[in-house]
Amino acid sequence: MKIFKRAFIDSVPVMMGYLVVGAAYGVYAGDAGVSAFETIAMDFIIFAGSMQFVTVRLLNHAPAFLTVVLLTLLVNFRHLFYGLPLIEEYREAKGWKAYLVYALTDETFALTQQKLELDRSDRIRYYVLISLLDQSYWVVGSIIGLVLYRFIPFSTNGVEFAMTALFFVLFFEAMRESRVRKDGFASLVLCLLSLVLFPKGYFVVISLIAITLYIIAVKGGTNHE
Repeated sequence: MKIFKRAFIDSVPVMMGYLVVGAAYGVYAGDAGVSAFETIAMDFIIFAGSMQFVTVRLLNHAPAFLTVVLLTLLVNFRHLFYGLPLIEEYREAKGWKAYLVYALTDETFALTQQKLELDRSDRIRYYVLISLLDQSYWVVGSIIGLVLYRFIPFSTNGVEFAMTALFFVLFFEAMRESRVRKDGFASLVLCLLSLVLFPKGYFVVISLIAITLYIIAVKGGTNHE
């Protein structure tokens, strides 16, 4: 119960974001003509907020299979980097390992990077609870969005920006902690440089690689000392 309470309290900021952004996704899907079943099914089959917005758009254009694969890889390429610091952490998750990998979103990853004063088994339970809670928030938000679209008609222009707005909120929330500000500002500078120096189509991938190399250099140097 103590670990559940900790997981729930830590996930409250994600809950506030996921309920709103999930609702935006539900409204967006409803407006695009996607059925309620398909909308909720994507919460379990895909469960990747930004990719779900993209998928809704793809469903109305019937693109080639290869296009879908490449677009999915590009949109979710950052998850390759999310997994690196969690390899050891998730190694002992046993039956939960597959679910933890599947449910690893941007916001869940952010919560796993906290400094936890827990032993290994309790940390695994914490990760599982965080993942389950975050996914449940997203599903509930999607349902709220479907209901809102059905009973309260309004313009959906720009609603897909909600996911980007959530990323900004989480970033600034993390920057409130003094111990991460240096890394946060360094990552921000690397992102801006990537945006200025390279084509926009490669911005996300290049900035992620740059940030990863920075983290390896900084953390590696710290560990060596």
